[in-house]
Amino acid sequence: MKKLHKKLIFALLLFSLPSLGNCKFCEGLREGGCCYTTRTHGKGASGKWIDTETAKRGWTISRAFDLGPGMTRQCEMCEREMVRFVHRLFHPEHGGRTHCLEVGCICAGHMTGRLDTPDDVAADIERAEEHVRRLTSNAARRENFPTLAGWRHNPDTNTYSIRTRRTTAMEPHNIDIVQEGRVFRAFINGEDTEGLFTSLMQAKVGVARILYPDFLEH
Repeated sequence: MKKLHKKLIFALLLFSLPSLGNCKFCEGLREGGCCYTTRTHGKGASGKWIDTETAKRGWTISRAFDLGPGMTRQCEMCEREMVRFVHRLFHPEHGGRTHCLEVGCICAGHMTGRLDTPDDVAADIERAEEHVRRLTSNAARRENFPTLAGWRHNPDTNTYSIRTRRTTAMEPHNIDIVQEGRVFRAFINGEDTEGLFTSLMQAKVGVARILYPDFLEH
């Protein structure tokens, strides 16, 4: 009964807001046209989801990135959730790529979606969550790469080598790290990464960041 009462109060608040159902950004993009009921997962609408200034549809993802272990920031759309994996979105009516919102994957799924049917919403969120899975996998690979058991040292050439893959579905990569005096150079399939490293570990970390980046471009 208490939960039903809260929902009734929330619905009344929504219908008391100005311009409800007339958001110009939503027209033609979804059934119903009312952008105030967009958030159908989680704890309910908040932040920019319930204002009359921000587009609720028509956003495009330009980049998804990982802030790193222990690092979070507040989602700029719901203005509530703290997220480690951030989606940077832009909208043609909000300054294009010069004015982006950085949001969590659930909000990103809703903002880039088209319709509010359960199947459509689930598919939109699934696409955004796939970015998080890929970034999570890359983070684990970056962490494990320097200590993989496959590293071999050739004392004759002072080279540390390993054969690895970015993913199991891709062709393997030949990694060579060569010590030249007090510095190390790293090569991926024979191509110089064009960096000088002061330690073997630093070189391994540098290669890992190239193979398993902490961002995804779109």
